[in-house]
Amino acid sequence: MPITEPAGDHIELRNTLGSAASAYLRSAAHQPIAWQQWGPEAFDLARRLDRPVLLDIGAVWCHWCHVMDHESYEDTGVARLVNEHFIAIKVDRDERPDVDTRYQRLVQALSQQGGGWPLTAFLTPAGHVFSGGTYFPRTDRYGRPGLLTLLPRVAEVYRQNGLGAQEEVVEVNRQILEATGDRLTPGEPSEQWLHTLLATITHEWEETHAGFGLPSGPKFPAPGTVELLLRLHAEIGRGEARDMALSLLRAMARGGIHDQLAGGFHRYSVDGMWRVPHFEKMLYDNAGLLANFAHAFAETGDGEFAEVARGIVTFAADVLWNEELGGFGGSQDADVGPGDDGDFFTWTPAEARAALSEDEWAVAMHRFDIGEQGEMHHNPAKNVLWIARTVEQLAGGFGASEAEVRAVLARIREKLLAARLRRPAPFVDPTVYLSWNGMMIRGLAEAARFVREPRAQALAVRCADRLAAQCWNVERGWPHALGPGGTFTGGFLDDQAQMALGLLTLYQLTGEPRHLELGLGTIRVMEARFRTPNGAFRDTPIDQRAEVAALAAPSHPYADQPTPAPVPTAAIALEVASLLTGEPAYHARAEEVMRQFAGENPRRIGHMGSTAALALAMLVWPNPTIVLTGDAADPRHTALRDAALRAWRPGLVVRHGRPGTHDGTYLPSPDGAPRAFICAGGTCSPPVSEAASLVEALRSLARP
Repeated sequence: MPITEPAGDHIELRNTLGSAASAYLRSAAHQPIAWQQWGPEAFDLARRLDRPVLLDIGAVWCHWCHVMDHESYEDTGVARLVNEHFIAIKVDRDERPDVDTRYQRLVQALSQQGGGWPLTAFLTPAGHVFSGGTYFPRTDRYGRPGLLTLLPRVAEVYRQNGLGAQEEVVEVNRQILEATGDRLTPGEPSEQWLHTLLATITHEWEETHAGFGLPSGPKFPAPGTVELLLRLHAEIGRGEARDMALSLLRAMARGGIHDQLAGGFHRYSVDGMWRVPHFEKMLYDNAGLLANFAHAFAETGDGEFAEVARGIVTFAADVLWNEELGGFGGSQDADVGPGDDGDFFTWTPAEARAALSEDEWAVAMHRFDIGEQGEMHHNPAKNVLWIARTVEQLAGGFGASEAEVRAVLARIREKLLAARLRRPAPFVDPTVYLSWNGMMIRGLAEAARFVREPRAQALAVRCADRLAAQCWNVERGWPHALGPGGTFTGGFLDDQAQMALGLLTLYQLTGEPRHLELGLGTIRVMEARFRTPNGAFRDTPIDQRAEVAALAAPSHPYADQPTPAPVPTAAIALEVASLLTGEPAYHARAEEVMRQFAGENPRRIGHMGSTAALALAMLVWPNPTIVLTGDAADPRHTALRDAALRAWRPGLVVRHGRPGTHDGTYLPSPDGAPRAFICAGGTCSPPVSEAASLVEALRSLARP
């Protein structure tokens, strides 16, 4: 569809979002604004008409994006100003994270404000930012100028100052991107770096309600930090690291950020007690948290962690799984429509009471703190469900056994969930983002391994195999997104790194050569398309043509925000590949990648450096590896494999040999019996042939 149509001696603009692959962009196709999709055609149009660009970046799950769309961009007065004076471009930040990352940095620096979504930026026709912010109302309020006030001012400033031709704007943008980017800071990986980061994380820790942020909030999940804290406890015996990880998971599990009925977690908590969430539910959060809770169960044996992990699997399977595309959709919205704020997920006392018997209501009221004064500002009667009383407390209060209370709670959950499912449900974005699906494949594999959740392995295998059949390209790797119309948006480093790590984790569970081969093939593409001449990785392919100057600015993302940073994730995948194959070249590349950033000050990066720290930990401490040899069809091999997969220690890798061959230096026994070796730091234990002997030998992996 063409962007414009000539109409006499002028150009008539029209909204082109109806043809977009993104569900978020299509949701604005009805708006009176002549939105264009991101691309060179839109910027060429701005140059021809000498107009500034209004850039709006948002997401389908973003509450305030929907608010701004409804109150501002559906207004005919705002639309008239935009269409007369600007070229309007709308971007889905999930579809184009490279665009979002760079323009967030530019707008934050120029406005001296925090970023976020919606992001509103005013650009020259060459794509350089000269003004911007986040949410703007239609009229002046909340201490912010309204668009009806702001748009004429911006257009006038652009015209009077000739900003489209000013080199000063170009230079300021260049300096900002250079100063705020993920710069290479070479150094040698060291254990001291990890000790310093732990001290920094401890300083950032909010003790009262657990987590990172102010006691008043907001607070976000920190899956990478949980993984790091468990690894640090395993390596250096720091009990406070373990305590922080487990207390954070317990606080989240019992709070309103955790969907107490359907499982899974909302994106973040607006308060510091984890009670009142922003209600959107993201695939990436739930993928990382699934691995967290599976590992916490392996660490403690506490059934609460296993129950939460099973709930995440249920949410992923029942809500996000897209059978047509063979992958998981990206998110579930917070709201159903304008004026809504999580009403699908919250309850008035009357709504809850109507779904339950009187006895059940009495228990539910105390369990979830359901009262006439709820937590939601837009409707004070609405309650967020959070665990106010434990099973033990309820049993004591009602004079019942814990088993009886659990049975009542199961009925309450079943009835409330059934009632909730009769409500209009928030939209689920069906788009399959490969990076987030790689994360979920890993999370499911860990849940299958440690929680023994029966659906988890089947889902992980189905997802990996379906995506491989539909969108893997041996030369170009994984695309970024798969939608009903096929793949769209070329793949980023994040897609390759997360899919590689997910596949290599799945291979440890299944022992299927196709999962190993596909993971290694992904690493080959990652090396060929994203490796820079100095050995670092960048976020976009080195051969990708940048539509505007901002996208040409190199970015080497090594800090988490909020997903795991792609560069250290790639390094972790390389190191795991080395352990699974015995190929030292993978280890050498992991070291080369992390040397580019090991000079970063851990005090500056704080807990956002958790994935980088996990990569460094794999390089400075030996990674225990269980090597299995022999015929996988032999029942003795099955027993050894099951014992190996049940073994828990952060960083432990399970390596499978191939039937009828020897696996490197790990020779089969003379009689062909399956054997297992435990190796770390270049040395291996004597081989064992019995599962009981392997379990005994694994005790040598005890913490310091």
